[in-house]
Amino acid sequence: MELTNFLGGLWVPPYFTAQAPNNALITADNIEYGHTGAVQGRRGRTLYGTLPAKAISLWRHYPRTGSPATLAAVDNGASVELRHDTASNGTFATVTGGAGLATGKRLFFTNWGSKDRSFFANGVGLYSYNGVITNVVQTGPQITGPYVVVHQSRLFGTKADEINYSVYATDVNDELTVNAANQLNVSDPQGGSITGLASLPDRLLILKNTSLWVMLGDIKFSAILTKLTETGCVAPLSIAQAPYGVFFVGRSGVYLTDGQRPEPIDLSGPIRSLFTPPTTNVSYPNAVGIYYARKDMYKVKLDPAHGYTYCLQRIQVPGARGVVWAWSRNTNEPLVSGNVWDSEGDTGDPYVSDSGGNVYRADSGATDAGVAYASVVQPVSLRLSDELSVGHVHYVHLLYRGSGAATVGLRYNNAAADDLTLSLGQAQAIGLQRTRKMVTDKSKSGQFVSPVITLPGDGPGAELYSLKLDARVRSRRVWR
Repeated sequence: MELTNFLGGLWVPPYFTAQAPNNALITADNIEYGHTGAVQGRRGRTLYGTLPAKAISLWRHYPRTGSPATLAAVDNGASVELRHDTASNGTFATVTGGAGLATGKRLFFTNWGSKDRSFFANGVGLYSYNGVITNVVQTGPQITGPYVVVHQSRLFGTKADEINYSVYATDVNDELTVNAANQLNVSDPQGGSITGLASLPDRLLILKNTSLWVMLGDIKFSAILTKLTETGCVAPLSIAQAPYGVFFVGRSGVYLTDGQRPEPIDLSGPIRSLFTPPTTNVSYPNAVGIYYARKDMYKVKLDPAHGYTYCLQRIQVPGARGVVWAWSRNTNEPLVSGNVWDSEGDTGDPYVSDSGGNVYRADSGATDAGVAYASVVQPVSLRLSDELSVGHVHYVHLLYRGSGAATVGLRYNNAAADDLTLSLGQAQAIGLQRTRKMVTDKSKSGQFVSPVITLPGDGPGAELYSLKLDARVRSRRVWR
């Protein structure tokens, strides 16, 4: 038995379905996938800045001239205060006009490049930022959000008192004028509330918790408004835009829509049991997600109380196989809010916040702000013989890269813990290690075995290429 391709990705038990691939993983902690099928350890995170309370929203402002700034909305329980780090990266100070915003209200941002401003709303009011905060007072219906987006040189937004059905648009290049006729009505029989807006190249996407809608054309000149599907988005903070579509968390899973196909792509088959456990159905309205372009990865924390951040990576596999989607999970990675620096002058790194007021640069370093983590891979249970005879592993072969020993635990017949654990490899400078070890303890056996591989703590310097198990099975009389 030899494994060289781990792109089946994480399948959260119960995973025994007809769709589960042979290279599925029961555990895929703190790893990333390579296009050849190998896995490597993830990077950690480093502290970027500290705030007096948790940052419920993060945003990166890109002015036409001058330096970008990171904005952090801090909720102290009495009010929300908007801070920026214009003096130096990670050193946050209160923005002029940014104090006293409504507590418990997340801020949703959009950038309007030609205005040299970021606009944001919280369901109470509409504001703009260009170094200071300005309250945007409009003629006509007042957009209060919380959802806003710039599309076709207009600012589109919702109103808190019409959140079930209305999206309004300003005049072209005029954030101060809203014509009552520039309204999109997205009423549907299920009711439901609008949960987000996204600007796609030729259409506006409107997400509700009961449905998805798109607008084609210009809102002032016979725009076409269509309901795509009754699969909706229940988690506003999970919405994240990629070059090929929009990720979001729905009532029954994680989805991707390009605004064209009638139904979004359901990407959550391998983690379906998180949404449909044995005795009930679970919904995640507080899920938070970001899209990380450099790794072509969607990262989502389904619930703030969860210990894992789930990562969905899109891998372009050479040859005819095309694109593969693979899940993994990061342990103890916070995601109260997040954003990604994505301008030409920025690094492209994701930034995340925790509940203690810390903002981190993610995908940086080999520890989580000084705390070590383990990169662990566990394939599904493998047959020791085609006849399902009882057997045991005789030799373990491991090909990996790292600066120290890797461990391989062997679990027979779906055991919850290792029946025995082997150490392979040695301490050295980071490099290739081709190792083999005989299993001397023959007291454990079974019809199936699931190996648990723990890589050295080298972050992305640790890579797993192949695992081979030589088995001996028992006939009626002897081992062979």
